[in-house]
Amino acid sequence: HVNHGIRPDADDEERRLRETAARLGLPFRSERLALPGSPSEEALRDARLTALERLAGVASSPSWVLLGHHRDDQVETLLLRLLRGSGPIGLAGMRRRRGIFLRPLLAVPRDELERYLEESGTAWVEDPTNRDPDRLRNRIRHRLLPLLEREIRPGSIPAIARAARHLGVTRDLQETEAARILARCRMPAGTGALRLDARLLRSYHEGWIEQTLREAVRIVRGSTADIPSPLWQDLVDSIEQARDGRFLLRPDTIVETGRGQIRIERFPDPAPEVTESVEAPLSGRIFFGDGSLQARLYRPTARPSARPARGRIRGVRRIQVFDPDRLVPPVRIRLWRKGDRIGLGPAGGTKKIVDLLSERGVPVPLRARQPVLEDRCGLLWAPGLRRDPRGTVDDATERIWILRWVGDLPADRGLPEGGARTR
Repeated sequence: HVNHGIRPDADDEERRLRETAARLGLPFRSERLALPGSPSEEALRDARLTALERLAGVASSPSWVLLGHHRDDQVETLLLRLLRGSGPIGLAGMRRRRGIFLRPLLAVPRDELERYLEESGTAWVEDPTNRDPDRLRNRIRHRLLPLLEREIRPGSIPAIARAARHLGVTRDLQETEAARILARCRMPAGTGALRLDARLLRSYHEGWIEQTLREAVRIVRGSTADIPSPLWQDLVDSIEQARDGRFLLRPDTIVETGRGQIRIERFPDPAPEVTESVEAPLSGRIFFGDGSLQARLYRPTARPSARPARGRIRGVRRIQVFDPDRLVPPVRIRLWRKGDRIGLGPAGGTKKIVDLLSERGVPVPLRARQPVLEDRCGLLWAPGLRRDPRGTVDDATERIWILRWVGDLPADRGLPEGGARTR
């Protein structure tokens, strides 16, 4: 049993189930969820299934988890997804089997289950949220389905259930073929990523391109249920037209297309491994976070034209030069923190690092990995974002400190609003 801990009667429900299990001579295991805020139905479902997997794992032998979804639940799910514009996979409804989960009652009507329970003298629990008219599923259950059966076409509910079953067969065939195409197109990739041969995948029909991409994303992140359909279409168009692009499939997964390949990667844990600051050397190299900082110190020539003011690589500031004698040591590199601000230049004023990351479209899970350089007076440089005007090199400069960041930067993965960038 999974206790969501949300409804006032949640603990009483757990107690009744524990007593029922004792009366039947069955072992009873329970886990209480502790989700922050007001979680959505989808978040509760995912947490519930994860908890059930954990509970099944403590059994002495391999276990199945039997879920109580019935035929009417399946019909409601199909109509709900149809109203949301789902494709063939979504319209196939709930699966009879997925992993350790089985739904043995999926073909049994709700009224038959209730009649059986009444005749056997078995009590059951009604979720009070099932009567909430603000929930679309409840309006389908209490208004649309009775209307279909009573006034539109008697027998609509079993007919829709048959349609879900037919679509389920189609879905299974599609996924089997998509897995074969994926195996043909797959290329070696690092941990946590998956690469495909874009040229080979482009030779298939656009429907198979999407199904193969869905299968690949499912392997990388475990689910595709929360990715909107328009984003899939944008991704397929980019592949068919051989465009370079980056697509954010929800906050934790990115798809990059270009140079004849497709790379699908799930972001690492947003909690960075580096928590301490490190002093930057005047000359040398230090490794930090997802990259390294290279430093070189030299005395400029007498010619002012030979004095570099600032180095840039296609708009992403990976190289900067400072006058070290105008800084207040020690100069250290660390990960940015809430409240960090950096100067905007001659016009004056400062800006929060979090705002700069947001403007660059950096996905939230990657923002925590942004490095910053600071001296005792504040931030000097946020690689990939902005530098502070302090420490600028000019004709009076006697020493030039050249700093170069090598490695990944959150700004490299920046995406505009909408989650896709192509060129």
